[in-house]
Amino acid sequence: MVEIKSQPTYFVAFLKTRFTSIDEVKAKMPDALATHLSRSNELHRHGKVLMAGAFRRIWMSKA
Repeated sequence: MVEIKSQPTYFVAFLKTRFTSIDEVKAKMPDALATHLSRSNELHRHGKVLMAGAFRRIWMSKA
């Protein structure tokens, strides 16, 4: 068995928002969205955020 001595720790967070779509955020809070995207891009550049996304739809079958 291979022993991994220094494995980075990753965290996954799921958050709930009052908005139902990115279009709603753009319409109601464009300045806050711009600030958020700027900060997210900065974190990506510095390797602090691996992945980010918003408004994931959960499709459920009625089977």
